[in-house]
Amino acid sequence: WPALGTAGPAHPTFMVSDGSGLIARFAPEQAPVHQGNLLLSSGPATDEMGSTVELGGILYIGAQDATGILRYDVGNAVWLSPWSTNGQAVEHLETDGTDLFVATEAMTVDQMTTAGSVITTFSGQNCFSNNGAMLSMAVDASTVLISLQPRTVLTFDRTTGTCTASANGDLPET
Repeated sequence: WPALGTAGPAHPTFMVSDGSGLIARFAPEQAPVHQGNLLLSSGPATDEMGSTVELGGILYIGAQDATGILRYDVGNAVWLSPWSTNGQAVEHLETDGTDLFVATEAMTVDQMTTAGSVITTFSGQNCFSNNGAMLSMAVDASTVLISLQPRTVLTFDRTTGTCTASANGDLPET
């Protein structure tokens, strides 16, 4: 873009984009040469979105195609980089108001900080047969509850990490 006319820049400028909606502005005759970036648009990493929860102004969306956890900054109206779930589809997301709880198809629940670090992982190994589909999840200060199909509820104690299962005859029919 030449520095010509009233609508032109003060110095010769060129713009570069990688197709993601982010445009970099360069002015070869200026220091520094890179003059900044302009975000025109952003979008999610997948169209297979499932469970959602908002925490701290960020909308977290579980990707059902193993893309990970999509993140949308509500205040700035921009998509952030997704977090990996190690190739696992996200079944459910919940929050206790401080941390994010991520249940994956591997039948584990990761407690994560808002910075993306895993604090602890709750696993039902030796607690239940993971042949059923995960239906829902709830979290409070002391427990993580997961309902599975057919008619099974798992209770994880957040302090000890122990898991107990109530199944089949222990639950009423609906």
